[in-house]
This record gives sequence, C-alpha cells and structure tokens, in this order.
Amino acid sequence: MSWAPEIPILVSLGVIVGTLAVTTVLSLIKSARDARAAASQEVEPEPVER
Repeated sequence: MSWAPEIPILVSLGVIVGTLAVTTVLSLIKSARDARAAASQEVEPEPVER
C-alpha cells in the first residue's frame, strides 16, 4: 500500500514499550497515592472497656 507510511519496526516497538512504561509508572504512583490517602482516613477503633 503506497498511501501508508513506512514505519521501522524499532520505532513501532519503541512507541509501544514507551507507552507501557509510562502507564505502568503512572499506575504505581496512583496506587501509592491512593494507599496513603486511605491510610490517613482510617480511624483507629476505640478501646473496649471491660
């Protein structure tokens, strides 16, 4: 097909790997931020008097 540009395989793989790397790092950052937010909102239970 002459209308489609020729993209080298290494460029294509680089874009794919780069996208996966960015999304993985951002996901890990979000998970850590959510865990910290949940930990700061947890309320310690009051001791039970006997």
